[in-house]
Amino acid sequence: MSRSYVFSSLLSSEEAQVTASPVGVDGVVAGLVAKLERTMGLDECVRRGTIEAGGLEKRIRRTLSDKGKFKWNKVFEKELPVKLEICSGNGDWVAAQAGAEAGASNWVACELRHDRVYSIFSRMIFGGHRNLAVMGGDASCVITERIKKGSVAQVCVNFPEPPHWSGNEAAESKLHLLTPSFFKAIHKCLAEKGKLTIFSDNYLYCQSLAATLGTLQDREGNKIFQSNDRALCTGDGGYETHSGVRLYYGIPGKDNGHAVNVTSYFDRFWERGQHTERYFIAVSRLQ
Repeated sequence: MSRSYVFSSLLSSEEAQVTASPVGVDGVVAGLVAKLERTMGLDECVRRGTIEAGGLEKRIRRTLSDKGKFKWNKVFEKELPVKLEICSGNGDWVAAQAGAEAGASNWVACELRHDRVYSIFSRMIFGGHRNLAVMGGDASCVITERIKKGSVAQVCVNFPEPPHWSGNEAAESKLHLLTPSFFKAIHKCLAEKGKLTIFSDNYLYCQSLAATLGTLQDREGNKIFQSNDRALCTGDGGYETHSGVRLYYGIPGKDNGHAVNVTSYFDRFWERGQHTERYFIAVSRLQ
């Protein structure tokens, strides 16, 4: 329970105003505990006497700084490099990575939909993954409001939801996540030489993302990401370049956050439609 953080998952303008309102860390903790009570079964655990609500609240409070940022050495039992998956779905991929890297890395799963958050929570418990934490809510808010600068070694985004579902590759959505401002927020949370890996089946979308990453700059006009060296990438041998960033054909390897290859819900969904091509982008943070 103390590695489960359920933030707001609503994206309406009204909710955005509430999220932006100043709330002290104690208010944040109280809200997190209330969400666990209402949606994750904490109330039943307290009723049965298996968990003391006050003790859990103190435990969660210790994992947050006075500014409401996560202290990873308090979230997890061991102080290890922290890796973050965004849009974790049902958690099969991130749970497999946590299992493969037990004792080597701590993993955090971030997912918007609460039913999927609960699925990840269940995998964390029944898989015995003590190096896995789950966070529910809008990833753009979680990264900017709750994660310290330079505290994450790796960010992975697998099968990002493209900004279109109609089949029109030119269609756009104002709600799609992987925007330039979001990539800049990821840059801030990454440690020195921290890595970002994007893995998808959408070729045109990946081309667009590679071009975006290659053109991002800081206030002084310096690029903030660089493409990872080919020797560090495990694909099927091919790549193309967009704005200096390589788009690889195939599946990422261990050096880019994929310690073990996992067949996910999205894999199974697309394979039934004979859509099995895979592409990935692997970049590192520039100071």
